[in-house]
Amino acid sequence: MNFESTVICGRVGTIDIRHSNSNTKVARISVAINRKWKNEHGHTIEKTKWYNCSAFSKTAEIISNYVVKGQEVLIRGEMDFQQHETDSGETKYFSQLIIREIQLGSKPKITHDNSNDQEQISENKQYLEDDLPF
Repeated sequence: MNFESTVICGRVGTIDIRHSNSNTKVARISVAINRKWKNEHGHTIEKTKWYNCSAFSKTAEIISNYVVKGQEVLIRGEMDFQQHETDSGETKYFSQLIIREIQLGSKPKITHDNSNDQEQISENKQYLEDDLPF
């Protein structure tokens, strides 16, 4: 039996929505995962790791309609590794996480123009590609 699954939880950076040549909706997002730890001298070290993620069809539609920059997401999918040769003959490598399931978390805080209050908008919805009505 073969099985591959990658799970990440982080905040959305960029969102790019397009259509393929066959008119399939494609969503490409970057997701930042922050890590903090203390080194042997007691100094706090922070590191951010970025993942390129892609979704297609119904899952891309969900991302297009509901996901915003800075929002927390939990993504399950599988890694895809590609390579291509540039015009100069150099081989470039690219990896991405193909999204099979996405769970939406809290959105970034929004500041209203008329007050200094900040509102936290929370959503905790899980979308499976096969369960969507469209």
